[in-house]
Amino acid sequence: MHKHSKNRRHGDPVQVPGSLTDQINQDRNVTNTKTRQKQKRKYDDDEDEQIIDDRLSRKIIQQAREQQNEFDNDELLAISKEETDLESIERINKIKKNRTEDSDEDDLNVQEDDYDDEEVSIDEEDEKALEAFMSGQPRRLLGDIIAEKQAQNQSSPDNDLDPRISSMYEQVGQILAHYRSGKIPKAFKILPNLANWEQVLLITQPDRWTAASMYQTTRIFASNMDAKMAQRFYNIILLPRIRDDIDEYKKLNFHLYMALRKALFKPSAFFKGIILPLCEESPPTD
Repeated sequence: MHKHSKNRRHGDPVQVPGSLTDQINQDRNVTNTKTRQKQKRKYDDDEDEQIIDDRLSRKIIQQAREQQNEFDNDELLAISKEETDLESIERINKIKKNRTEDSDEDDLNVQEDDYDDEEVSIDEEDEKALEAFMSGQPRRLLGDIIAEKQAQNQSSPDNDLDPRISSMYEQVGQILAHYRSGKIPKAFKILPNLANWEQVLLITQPDRWTAASMYQTTRIFASNMDAKMAQRFYNIILLPRIRDDIDEYKKLNFHLYMALRKALFKPSAFFKGIILPLCEESPPTD
């Protein structure tokens, strides 16, 4: 009889493990890698959550500000433009003081040292550009114009401005006479909402303002006045002040230059209040 040989079954190959030291080091490396991966995922999740929280917070704050501004604007519109008594001023100031001052922080609060004040020579084209603002005909200074307007207001039968309001805006004028940078008095910001804004404005004596005050005023008026009112301000206040400055210093102050740029935000007012008066005074050319 023949012996039947048993079938040999072959299983999966088994890898021979290395030394005990190698196995321990390998397990330690795997553990450290997994720990680092978990820490990285946790850090990424925390960072993403922080970014989302920051964005959500900014969005909530922005929406709250917009809602507050809408509420404030509704209350301001409810106040008649003909109201110029002290109670109206105080009521508007109460609304204004709750508004965010972010727009003030974004203003161009430039200092006098922020630009080079060195004397420079000008060429013939620059000289002609300056002469465009300075016609050869005799002209009135800004102070003369303001004095004449104030005399007209005093002789007018409609001049019934509350003395307390006059006193308040005289104090505002003293602030503007020394203003360099920072926030503008809130009582001054409401001028575009007053029916007799021009009369109240003259109380602050614009001929004594600093150049920085003139820029801030132009910024406020260009943003809050209609074209007709802005044209009036450009013509009787801004243009004479610019010409006075060029006449005295033979160049234009940086803040007044920025005021001119800001005045362009009301193109029709800029054209009618500044460009046309200059063209009318310029001598005819051949």
